[in-house]
Amino acid sequence: MADVEAVALKAARAYSAPIRLEPWQALGLAQRLRARGVIVEEWTFSPVSVGRLAMTLHLLLREHRLALPDDPELLHELANVRLRETTPGVFRLDHDAGQHDDRAVSLGLAARTGPRGLRGLLMPGSANDPERIREGQRGRR
Repeated sequence: MADVEAVALKAARAYSAPIRLEPWQALGLAQRLRARGVIVEEWTFSPVSVGRLAMTLHLLLREHRLALPDDPELLHELANVRLRETTPGVFRLDHDAGQHDDRAVSLGLAARTGPRGLRGLLMPGSANDPERIREGQRGRR
């Protein structure tokens, strides 16, 4: 857990981004990171939250709204992960036995935080692009 904490702290500071985690599994980690000034958001993995995460990632990928890094493991995972309807209207990410979806889930978690979580990954002009959001907010005033 010490290694996970060190990586999370480094990433939060490097990207000026919050850390999202499952509170049941990492309550102590959340408390230690908060004590070091990191914003920690609790994310409970439920059928509804997992479905929202999966749909958000699916839409961003389908609409080519992500500029993905040249990370062979991430790209392999995204090429092999799929959207599966578990019950009518309830979706989740799925993968074949022996494959993984941890990176895809992490990308989906970042997508659920909006532009601050995806800084540098959103394609210009996408619906979540910070410039488009700011323009839209100015138009509503």
